[in-house]
Amino acid sequence: MIGALAEKSVRFRGIVIVLTLFFLFAGFFAFKRLPIEAYPDVTNVSFQVITLFPGHAAEEVERLITIPVENEMNGIPERTSIRSISMFGLSVVTLVFDDNADNKYVRSQAAEHLAN
Repeated sequence: MIGALAEKSVRFRGIVIVLTLFFLFAGFFAFKRLPIEAYPDVTNVSFQVITLFPGHAAEEVERLITIPVENEMNGIPERTSIRSISMFGLSVVTLVFDDNADNKYVRSQAAEHLAN
């Protein structure tokens, strides 16, 4: 079988040379368009909701702001985790999504859920 392939390659060497050059140029142009970064972004897709509630204690901020925001954000698809911090007059809710989640879609879903 290999002998037959070698025999046909020698007999039709013009076609073999053309195919070789075609694959060489196709590989070169594919390599030139390959996106390579010096420092690739390996972080997860994330979104933060920062809410100011001045003059209120951390317990009030958590009860009135943080917990309702967390409950509303639980319905977003492709979410992997929710982290929150409640401080004096400040609430920070961080949502982390799957690696393959689309950034624009995630932000639009979060804005929709936050409006509720």
